[in-house]
Amino acid sequence: MNIVFTYGPGTTLEQMVAFETAGRLWSTYFTDDVTVNIYVEPSSTLPTGVAGGALMGIEADESYSTWRTRLAADRKSADDQTVHQNLPSNTTSFTAWVNQIGPDGMTSNKLEQSSNTLNLSRANAKALGMRNPQDDGLDGYILMNDQLASLGLNWNYDLNGTPPNSIDFFSVAVHEIGHVLGFYSGVDPSGWQLTPIAGFGDDDDDDDDDDDDNDSGTAELDPRGPLKNATSLDMMRFSNEGKLDLVVGGNPFFSIDGGITRSAGFATGVDRNLGGDGYQASHWKSSGGGLGIMEPDIDLGSRRNVTGLDRRGFDVIGWDPGTASVDLLALQTQAKQLLAQRLGVTVAQLEANPALAQQLTQDRSQDVAFMVEQSQIYEWRRSRSSRSSGWWHEFNTANPAAATADTANAPANNLATGWTGIALTEPDGLINGLSSSGSQPPLPQQGSLETSSVTPLPLNLPLNSDLLSSALTSSDLSDATSLSFGQKGLTAIEALAPNYLIGSELIGSGVLSSAF
Repeated sequence: MNIVFTYGPGTTLEQMVAFETAGRLWSTYFTDDVTVNIYVEPSSTLPTGVAGGALMGIEADESYSTWRTRLAADRKSADDQTVHQNLPSNTTSFTAWVNQIGPDGMTSNKLEQSSNTLNLSRANAKALGMRNPQDDGLDGYILMNDQLASLGLNWNYDLNGTPPNSIDFFSVAVHEIGHVLGFYSGVDPSGWQLTPIAGFGDDDDDDDDDDDDNDSGTAELDPRGPLKNATSLDMMRFSNEGKLDLVVGGNPFFSIDGGITRSAGFATGVDRNLGGDGYQASHWKSSGGGLGIMEPDIDLGSRRNVTGLDRRGFDVIGWDPGTASVDLLALQTQAKQLLAQRLGVTVAQLEANPALAQQLTQDRSQDVAFMVEQSQIYEWRRSRSSRSSGWWHEFNTANPAAATADTANAPANNLATGWTGIALTEPDGLINGLSSSGSQPPLPQQGSLETSSVTPLPLNLPLNSDLLSSALTSSDLSDATSLSFGQKGLTAIEALAPNYLIGSELIGSGVLSSAF
């Protein structure tokens, strides 16, 4: 596996080195002949308490039957054989427990439903041959918070240890890449369920992705249906009855033999009202680091490691295992050499002048937007409180302890058509973007407003950074045809990202009250 990173403006040399090292770590663990393309950039617009997040490209509504065929052809390990031998006898569809939908929304009652499709991350689809393994489009997008100092925290870039009150950048990078590679669940609807964080209450953003009450007084539901978001990892998620379990709450566990043997618990979802544990379901059960890098939380001053359980999870969804022995410092040296080579300088010259790394940065706003559109499951939408969605990875300040286990030993596209009523989020309020008559409306200067009556229609115009960073604001959310345009000082990346953060890291510092 070859992970190719590109970086947004402002990404520091230390951050580039950390990501290149993390990519080499995953490439050591898995040997698939695929190229995974990830765009990384710093962000000052993430919600309070968020360290970073990943947005992955999705192959939506893939045939379950095709997935089984490709998984069988990809058998390389004993665990792969065990999964294959214990798949359900029905080769065209699967049945799983899901939350029952009542008149007021999702309930804690469960029922069985069937589906013949799965969602996979683009990277996971590449590993299984369900997408061109060398496709050069973006497979993932990762944001890292550049405002930690405002919380009294720092990033740590030292592989030899993490000081107290610091967040280990390398651990976060490895974790986020893991989500891009396919470690995620459809239990939290559509992959972008809005998550309450410090200072916020329940989810009432009215974007139809949860079970809250919207402005009309009726409960919101996932428009794709309760079983339309199942993933390859969810095919290893079982209940005590030995059945696939996509219910919020309960005691779901990872099993490779059809639910006979419990290997580890999964997190059970953010909705505590439905019995969830408050952590996004796209993680192992929180256990203080004992399970692995894909747990939802990490202590300040600690390093998290990729464990045998982590590697096993990726193996059985289609990644081919390589060596379990790694030398992080050697991988870091290789990362520095690669970056220096790209710049045509020596490592010593680059370290003496780290600002040279800015020559490697670029704006890939359009590529991110294209990835979002191609993923199909993402919907542009509004948020009245600018809270961000995602699979949050919480940083605990209680009982911080530095991890001592060695990692090796631990168990530019041009968008054109199909956009209707794009809605974007910014920190100071609500913005909607695009729609109308097939041509870009005139945009006044920042701070000015003009009223326009528009109806969302498919567009036949290219989307660009200027257009995506424009705003279409509404003073009356119930009247979608009464809107006003206003130029905001917001880049396309900043506008796109907060609605779709996946695999995010949430900091629970002493000055913040954790929502979980």
